[in-house]
Amino acid sequence: MYNQSPGIFSRRELTAPLIPIKDDSEVLYDEESLHERWFDSTSSISDDDSPPDELKAKFRVHRKLLSMIFSKPGGILTAIVFLAYIVVVVLIIADLVQTDSSSDHLLFLIGIICYLIWQIAMGICNFAYVWGGRQGFAWGGLYVNILFCFLQVATIIFFITAFMEGMRDNWHLEKFLLLFLAVTTYFDQKIVKPNFRKLNWCYLGVISKEESREKPLPISGISNIILQKVAKNACKAIDISDEAAQTIEQLLEGQRIRKDKKEAIDDWTLTIKKITKAVSFAPFAFYRSKSAISSTECQNLVCQMIIYLRRYMDEGHVEADETDLHRTAPLSFAEAFWVMTRFSLQVPFSFFLAILPRTLFGLIMAAVLPKFLQQFTNGLMYGDMPSATEAFKVFMILTAVAPFINLLSNFVESSFTTKALDQCRRKMLRSMLKGGTKFDEKNRPGTLGDAFSNQLK
Repeated sequence: MYNQSPGIFSRRELTAPLIPIKDDSEVLYDEESLHERWFDSTSSISDDDSPPDELKAKFRVHRKLLSMIFSKPGGILTAIVFLAYIVVVVLIIADLVQTDSSSDHLLFLIGIICYLIWQIAMGICNFAYVWGGRQGFAWGGLYVNILFCFLQVATIIFFITAFMEGMRDNWHLEKFLLLFLAVTTYFDQKIVKPNFRKLNWCYLGVISKEESREKPLPISGISNIILQKVAKNACKAIDISDEAAQTIEQLLEGQRIRKDKKEAIDDWTLTIKKITKAVSFAPFAFYRSKSAISSTECQNLVCQMIIYLRRYMDEGHVEADETDLHRTAPLSFAEAFWVMTRFSLQVPFSFFLAILPRTLFGLIMAAVLPKFLQQFTNGLMYGDMPSATEAFKVFMILTAVAPFINLLSNFVESSFTTKALDQCRRKMLRSMLKGGTKFDEKNRPGTLGDAFSNQLK
């Protein structure tokens, strides 16, 4: 299911010995050479006879609510949100263009109903998000949720203002209400919702929509030893500090995932809940303790653990060599954007030169075109031919210059690409001269290979 990119598995990994385990209660291995071996799959969940921690009903309900939100009922709620917003926009336009005041009261009532429908639909979705309590805020980001609440309160304030004005005079909505409705809807659909969609996938033991459609078996039959080792490996792979990794290991002390399907789902849900306890709500990284992690690191950690646990269930062993672990969890848009920006800044002058022509021409078009378009239209409407002719000449000049800007942009962009690739080749050559691929794996001199294989430090 998880196809790894070339270069992740080395020959040493494929031929490394396994740690022999004779029975379910005894693990035999050489502590001194542990980093060169594998953990064996014969480690059963019976290595800990203590009763497992039980998942509270609150978090079981939270999991079911997320499952509902990201299925057909949730799709209907999303459609209602957009439909109510579209109706409000239409009503604003109708209120601006209509001249008969007899329909003002009807528009006023329809506007109230549509806004209430929008709020109810948004409220149902966000009720499912925050039902998990601290876990929901730790996963989605405390300040992301606070900002979303601020946007919701802003829509209520502007609506009340419009409502009171409508009671005094004709019904209409202030322009800020429409703005905040749009911003709130966008923020919910593009920032808040994707985080909890990922949490819903993680509850199912998958990391993508395509895998969730296949409905794989839940993660099950994982002992506490294997679970802690997988968590430690995942922390190394996504570059979580040793102090935070130790905190996560302590949180997972005694936690295991049983074999029964229903129990396994609850145990894995409880595992995610315990990991979220390591999340700090500090606003900035330098305020955060070294033994804590951020919400983004928590999401990446759980995704990486799912990949390792699925591999363990398929192959029967977990890699013990922590020096060769690389991230294989998918990147978010922000992470991918940062990686590509950092890669581009390896040749900063060429990078800024590459984006300069199109950026300047776009700014000029945005600043000049509306003004002269208005001048051209007014000249035709009011018979001011000199003004219309002047605006038309500007249009022709911009049209003539555009192909040359396009050629210049293509030239500087191809030059940037050539220099960036040459820079990567030089780094690869230096790493080969210093010690070959093994040196390169440990020291990671460049970022091109990391960017294309998702093996990021």
